[in-house]
Amino acid sequence: MTTIEKTELHDIMAQYQGNELFAEVLRQAETPERLVPLLANYLGFNVIGATGAGPTSVAAEVAMRRDIFQDPDEILDDFSDRSAEIAKDIFFAAIDELSDITHRLLALATLKGCMRFFGFTPEDARMSSKITPATRMIMERIKDGYGIGRTLDDLDLFEAIGFHLGSEWSADPEFKNLATALEHIYPLLVDYLKDTSIEISGRRYECYPWIGDHTRVEEEHADKARRAANTALRYFTGDSLRAKEAILNGARNFFSIQTDFALSLCIVEPFLNW
Repeated sequence: MTTIEKTELHDIMAQYQGNELFAEVLRQAETPERLVPLLANYLGFNVIGATGAGPTSVAAEVAMRRDIFQDPDEILDDFSDRSAEIAKDIFFAAIDELSDITHRLLALATLKGCMRFFGFTPEDARMSSKITPATRMIMERIKDGYGIGRTLDDLDLFEAIGFHLGSEWSADPEFKNLATALEHIYPLLVDYLKDTSIEISGRRYECYPWIGDHTRVEEEHADKARRAANTALRYFTGDSLRAKEAILNGARNFFSIQTDFALSLCIVEPFLNW
């Protein structure tokens, strides 16, 4: 049976430098004027996934393709579709992002908590949180990778599954790099975030769970994404080898975008220079 193995994903991700570059950029963020714009743009980089839009879109596309995901051992022909079994493992990530306390606002609480700790004025906060044109271009590429707004043929759909897989596979080291850098460079900030909540739109949000939770849950998200890919390969009515290559191409696409984003952070100016 055709499958995606963990070793394959690790080997492909090792060909790109996104996580290493991101870690290095964070290590060099030794001033608040440097750190906060980096965090703001990282929130921009994450917005398609962090609002649940990306995985929700892929899950919906998969769920609707009952015709191409069939169990050949099912004797009831009209009930042999297994697209929902794939979609549920993709949508798993969106459930986390779109829980009662959304990760989008948890991320904003982290950003605002940093600004408060550093004593930013409202004008400082506004200037330091600008999303750069380079990040906005990356965000458009991420939308395209998830297939949002596009008509997807079979292989396009498998590439979108692979893009989601690449995103989840990268998230665990991303957040662990972020947590490690903050704990090393700004230990007092981390203590402050853990003890602080921020009011946003009439509701209070704790400032650290966006980082703390993601250092724990992303491995499970990655496992679910890989299971979804392998379930899709198992039930695909077409050429599973071509479908597997499409999945891996989708993952490569995400790793490439992540690397380009990390490179773009190298030229993000401290906000005082804007």
